[in-house]
Amino acid sequence: MTSTIRVVAAAAVVLFPHGAAAKLAVAPPPYTLVVWGDATVSAAPDRARIDIRVTTRAESARQAASTNAAQADRLIAALKNVTGITATIATAAYSVRPEYRYPREGAEPQITGYVATNTVRVETAALDHVGRIIDAAVASGTNTVQQVDFVLKDEQQTYANALRQAAERARAEAGALATALGVKVFRILTAAEEPIVDPAPRPFAVAARAADAALSTPVQPGTIDVRARVRLTVEFTDR
Repeated sequence: MTSTIRVVAAAAVVLFPHGAAAKLAVAPPPYTLVVWGDATVSAAPDRARIDIRVTTRAESARQAASTNAAQADRLIAALKNVTGITATIATAAYSVRPEYRYPREGAEPQITGYVATNTVRVETAALDHVGRIIDAAVASGTNTVQQVDFVLKDEQQTYANALRQAAERARAEAGALATALGVKVFRILTAAEEPIVDPAPRPFAVAARAADAALSTPVQPGTIDVRARVRLTVEFTDR
C-alpha cells in the first residue's frame, strides 16, 4: 500500500515588553500528518444486467420504427421463453433519428433515411441464464448485444465494509509513521471519504452466429471489487 504524507509545522514567537529580560519564547509547534488509506473488498455478484440493442434502417421514420417494433417483439418473446418469470425485461432506451449525407462545397446536408434503435435491458438473479439469454438474443436476429454487467443488489453494505477497512489502514499508517518520526498521535482532526475513479466498464461484445443448440455462450461472472479511500488529518506531538 502506498501512502502520501504531508507534515505541516508552525511556530509562534512571543516578544516580551521593552525593559523586561531579553527573552524569546517559542511555543511548541503543532504538527499535522495527512495520510490516505485504501481498501478493496471483493464480492460475488448476485445480479446480471444485459443490454441488447435492436437497430433498423429504412427510407421513412415510420418504416424504420415499424420494422424495429417487429424485431423487438421477436427479441422479447425469445427472452421471455428463456427467462420465464425470473427476469425483468424493459426498454432502457429508444430513438428514431434521420441519417444524413453531407455533400461537398458546403451544401445543405440531405436526409438519406432513418434509423430506429431500441435497447432492451434484461435484469436477472439467475446468473446461469446469462449465456442462454445472449444466445436467444442472437438467434432472434438481434445484431448487437451491447453490454453485460454483473452487479450487487446491495453494494452499499460491501462499500461500508471497504470504507471501514480503509479508515483502519489510514489510522494504522498514521501511528506507524508517527512512531518512525519519534512522535505520538494526539488526535484526528479530520476524516473524509475520497472518490476513486474506476476505468469505464468494457462493453461485452458478442459476434452474431447461426443459431446452434449444441453451442452456448460461456459467461463467467467472476467477482466485483468495491474500493474505498479515506483521508485522515492527524495532529501529533513530540512530547
